[in-house]
Amino acid sequence: MAPENDVLLISIDSLRADHISAMGYERETTPFLDGLIKQGMTFERAFSTAGFTLGSVTSFLTSTYPLEYGGYGPLSPDRPSLPEAYQRTGRQTIGIHENGWLTSEYNFDRGFDEYIDLYHSSSISDRIRRLISDRLPHSSHTFRTLKWVDDKLKPESGGESGKTQLNRPPDRDATAVQQAQTAINREKSTFVWVHLMGPHTPYYPPDDYHGLFSDTRIAPEEMASLHDKLVTKSGSLKEQEVQTLVDLYDEEIHRLDTNLQKLIQGIDLDSTTVAIISDHGELFGEYNDTFTHGPEMLEELLHVPLLFLGNGVEPDQISTEVSLINLAPSLLAVSDNEEDLVEKFRGKVLGKEQSTEPVCACSAHRGTHVADLDPSCRRLRVRAFPWKLVRRGIGAEVTDTWYDLRGDSDTVTTSTGPAELAEKMDAFEQRLDIKSDHGSNQISDELNSRLKELGYLK
Repeated sequence: MAPENDVLLISIDSLRADHISAMGYERETTPFLDGLIKQGMTFERAFSTAGFTLGSVTSFLTSTYPLEYGGYGPLSPDRPSLPEAYQRTGRQTIGIHENGWLTSEYNFDRGFDEYIDLYHSSSISDRIRRLISDRLPHSSHTFRTLKWVDDKLKPESGGESGKTQLNRPPDRDATAVQQAQTAINREKSTFVWVHLMGPHTPYYPPDDYHGLFSDTRIAPEEMASLHDKLVTKSGSLKEQEVQTLVDLYDEEIHRLDTNLQKLIQGIDLDSTTVAIISDHGELFGEYNDTFTHGPEMLEELLHVPLLFLGNGVEPDQISTEVSLINLAPSLLAVSDNEEDLVEKFRGKVLGKEQSTEPVCACSAHRGTHVADLDPSCRRLRVRAFPWKLVRRGIGAEVTDTWYDLRGDSDTVTTSTGPAELAEKMDAFEQRLDIKSDHGSNQISDELNSRLKELGYLK
């Protein structure tokens, strides 16, 4: 017999912890999330195991590291599975997403009774609009002509032109929120995972949000051109353009916060256990003109929000450093407290006890195509405040770099760190099992198009 309580896992793409107002950000980007942070069990120093979606989601759904089981790519059937664990409780399992990496092609539908890919469910005309917007320069005569035709055929309310999907995509999360509410409110108890895309590039905040964090508003065409430059020529971005990107990002976070409010207020927290996380953060040129997200072991990429609320959760603010590898067993422990299910996962059940274990992360790919594993590009990171150790390369090419976190979060120290942390790194390295031929580097034409839309491929 299935338990009476529902379980909702909300993962948010590209949300930096230090851009959440309740976590110290000077802008009020997340007024609703701030309230949830105060009323839930919140881990102030939670870290992802990877700075990109494919590695991070693989990890938090399975409580394994990205470079185990051959590496990230198609999800190995040998990895444990959070949705499969919830299936064994008798719940119906439902996954909802619109991210190019989280497809059934990469086996992320494993363990779900229903797996809703919102990209595939959109209309053909909307998908054509998105492809045109992605593939054609917005300053080109061809694009302007197609946009004029689209404005005439499908104007928004009042017939105002210049605001169709060709230069400002619709709210990517509105449908996901609606689907998640419908799923969690079914008569049968459910486990629902919804992955929200709000803060992910490209940044196109609508009029209700654009201008909240800047004095200058720009047209959707300018947003599109700025996104093109971010993807193809980020090294040439000027200081003001970078600030504009940050402003747009923060405005998208505020829109995400509104969608989160709609989702949470549409469910019964007395009968639902909720976890809210981000898969990774985002970079804006803080280090060597590196933008968006990827394989780097930087704090802005790996520090993420993690909180539990609702049924079975005791409010608390916990400052211990923790890893998202602990998400699966912790969520199961809060919602069901069945030891036989929890023990199938490597991660620990998070609580009020102070952890002495370092938090680890890893990657092994070159550039933005994360499915192309390259052991020579391997990066490992072990962190235990106030130290961080990053190991790059493999075999004879290995180099270790120590960071002192008491100052600038990624300032290289002039001396080695504690031997105990180096030993932890050695143990972490021994655990990994990377294969450059893991899975397949060939992806379908449709998936290739989707990844280009998100800026992963050029």
